[in-house]
Amino acid sequence: MKSGTATIRAEQGGDNNYLPATAVSQNMIINKAVLTVTADNKEKIYLDPVPALTSQYSGFVYGENASVIQTPPVISTVATANSDAGNYDIILTGGVATNYTFILQKGNLEIQRRPQTITFPAIAPVTYGAADITPAATVNSPLAIRYVSATPDVATIVNGKIHIVKAGTATIRAEQDGNNNYLPAAPVSRDVVINKAKLIVTADNKEKVYLDPIPALTFQYAGFVNGENASVIQTPPVIGTLATLNSPPAITTSR
Repeated sequence: MKSGTATIRAEQGGDNNYLPATAVSQNMIINKAVLTVTADNKEKIYLDPVPALTSQYSGFVYGENASVIQTPPVISTVATANSDAGNYDIILTGGVATNYTFILQKGNLEIQRRPQTITFPAIAPVTYGAADITPAATVNSPLAIRYVSATPDVATIVNGKIHIVKAGTATIRAEQDGNNNYLPAAPVSRDVVINKAKLIVTADNKEKVYLDPIPALTFQYAGFVNGENASVIQTPPVIGTLATLNSPPAITTSR
């Protein structure tokens, strides 16, 4: 049995008392059963391959299954591996079956944003006065990393580099906020130790004659950085000598 038009004839052959009746025929239209084909919803992450597209049938009769379908509906989507994050239709078209007519229900392909991970290696200690530091954080996406100083009194970020303000420990945070196709990355922080610069303080040589007053004692600085001078010293070194006005002169012998 299948769909189509069946001709049914009613007959009566009569008996000893009745003549045969004239046969009467009637057409019976057998419509195709309705078969609903629904595309399965799918999901993927941005840049991953499009998953295999599948569908489900509902409405088979007489214990039949998909084997009775001569040409299955074609399932497709316009999305590709490189399609932006968002939602895309999964559509069904066509399909041929002798005894079934198709109702095609579309599905949805959800493309989710791709995760990001920041890798931020340790930053070697530097000395106050060093040039700006180029941090070396990377992220597994084409997006740019932003750096933020959690301790701007010690170091700031200038044109993407770590600019030293003073000696101490600076905490630098690498961030990536994501976009339409990438999720925000978890921030990663690294400390950079900024050692004090070395300042050489040298007492000036002096001389005096026995019983004369001790001359004013002075000294010189060497090693200032960043154009600084003695004005940045909170407490200058104290200069002194054991010699007094009555200290005996040094005796120099010659050969």
